[in-house]
Amino acid sequence: MKKRILAVLVAGLMALALTACGGSSGGGSEEAAAPDYLGTYNLCKITMGSLVMAPDDYDYGGAYMELKEGDTLTFNDGTETEEEPYTVDGTTFSLEENGSTLKGTIENDCIADLGGEGDAEAMVMYFGLAGSEAETKLKDEVTQAGTLDEQMEAMGTDGLMQFMEDYGYLFGQ
Repeated sequence: MKKRILAVLVAGLMALALTACGGSSGGGSEEAAAPDYLGTYNLCKITMGSLVMAPDDYDYGGAYMELKEGDTLTFNDGTETEEEPYTVDGTTFSLEENGSTLKGTIENDCIADLGGEGDAEAMVMYFGLAGSEAETKLKDEVTQAGTLDEQMEAMGTDGLMQFMEDYGYLFGQ
């Protein structure tokens, strides 16, 4: 009798273990959950060297990216809207735009350090998920950095000259 009870208990435990590890037996008919990073990300901060700018400071006011399923996003630079391919590999985010690749990180409701090659390497963008704490934090960082005039004054003459040497070509100087 003890052997029979033990056999039933072992069989029951094996059935529970298979159920816990096996997942769905419907042949894969259930849809995979949507990635948790999908949504609209607003451009909140731009850096260029030591300068921290609001999107309005660089004519990108209202810029955003809407990440959609299917590895396509809507990108609006504040004036024009385009559909672009993107990839996410772990926390690495890549965007193909006009033949160049912009790379950054995506985590904690933020697309950070998004920059590219050549001229695009000089400007680094930070996007926060609309309505998230990350969006608020990025906007606060811009406010805390001060106005562009205040930041340039704090650079001093030597720092400003170095900045213009490094980035002046972007301003037609």
